Amino acid sequence: MRWSQPRLTVLMSKTYSTNEAKAHLSELLGRVRKGDVVTITHRGEPIAEVRPVEQAKASLSSRIDDLRRNGIIAPKRERRALKALTKKSGAVRRFLDSRE
Repeated sequence: MRWSQPRLTVLMSKTYSTNEAKAHLSELLGRVRKGDVVTITHRGEPIAEVRPVEQAKASLSSRIDDLRRNGIIAPKRERRALKALTKKSGAVRRFLDSRE
């Protein structure tokens, strides 16, 4: 007797056990690519949902502008030269000499 591949009747459902999800991951992701939301259960309890990633409709520059407007990021500031902390030269040498 020749064994045939099991039929994927499981794919008609949008809920999979963890074992079914592992065994049929490619098919599960195919459903998600088509827009379905799939629930994965463990011992009958829902533990995860797999859903399509929402594609960004706005351009990168408009999303960055939104982040700036909302105060999440700040515009790049000009770098200023650092000022010396002491007016006398040789401060580091004097400090090191004082530690000996």
